[in-house]
Amino acid sequence: MFNLDEYTEKAAQIMVSTQDLLTRYNQDQLRSEHILLALIEDEENAAIDALKNLKVNIQKLKDKTEELVREYGGSQSSAGEVRQMYITPDARHVLESAKNEAGRMGDEKIGTEHLLLGMIKTSDSIAARVLMRFGLNDEKLYTAILNVRKNGKSKEAENLDALSKFTIDLTQQAKEGKLDPVVGRQEEIERMIEILGRKRKNNPVLIGDPGVGKTAIVEGLAQLVSSGKVPDYMLNKKLLSLDMGRLIAGTKFRGEFEERLKTLIDTIKGSNGNVILFIDELHTVVGAGSVEGGSLDASNMLKPALARGELRCIGATTIEDYRKYIEKDKALARRFQAIDVDEPT
Repeated sequence: MFNLDEYTEKAAQIMVSTQDLLTRYNQDQLRSEHILLALIEDEENAAIDALKNLKVNIQKLKDKTEELVREYGGSQSSAGEVRQMYITPDARHVLESAKNEAGRMGDEKIGTEHLLLGMIKTSDSIAARVLMRFGLNDEKLYTAILNVRKNGKSKEAENLDALSKFTIDLTQQAKEGKLDPVVGRQEEIERMIEILGRKRKNNPVLIGDPGVGKTAIVEGLAQLVSSGKVPDYMLNKKLLSLDMGRLIAGTKFRGEFEERLKTLIDTIKGSNGNVILFIDELHTVVGAGSVEGGSLDASNMLKPALARGELRCIGATTIEDYRKYIEKDKALARRFQAIDVDEPT
């Protein structure tokens, strides 16, 4: 329906959520008010920050928007099943306007604030009419957005920075043709996909000797995801490779590493399951970021999110390091499902 690569991580999540709204209300036409409702339901984004800056009653805005979404009723398909989704002209105009606003503000990607501006700029859209009822116009919104930016980066911007600074987007690299083709690893890739689709113990860890091609297997998965040749539950996923070196670099003081990792984890938790984190040399998370006399390390920060299913990971390590570090940490080990990787045949 739309190219998610044109959007920031948060805005892309919003656009995916609009499709969830269509399913929820058994509708098949994406309208501007779906985009507005998805923005409001997310609760933490630059657009909401701007609305709060203008003292807008978010709950009342949500109630009114939800009322308008419900008014259209459902499609002819059975509840919970939307066979084909369409973008209405007003929603398309909103997205086009949002893209123009991003360009005008010097931003490379469309953010939630641009979506909000796109709505108010598309004056004949339902979303614009709702916003106007709350006393809003494009000038007020633009000023509020600038105020939010001037008073420091929004949480959305901070989270985007965390992803770009400390991870490498393997799915994006696959789309750009930067990854080498992977041959003879279909079995391991299919096993990873199967594990990622589980409700429990759904974090695969590739275990094998150095140089057997564990990272290449993950890159093979990224190529399948980017081309859409995966089950529905893997579509639109982002496979991000953690750069532990960058995450630790420069963290001289107590709390710096923890804050970086917390921001990264919170960002992934807020992606509605759309981000899968690849941790090469998984054993390095045990003890990473710990300080003398302290017990906190990366693994202790990851375990709660893994246990609650808020964080999805793929790990890679050697059998020796797995036994030495991971296996001894029972709470960490039970979150992962091992996949043995031998030399390719």
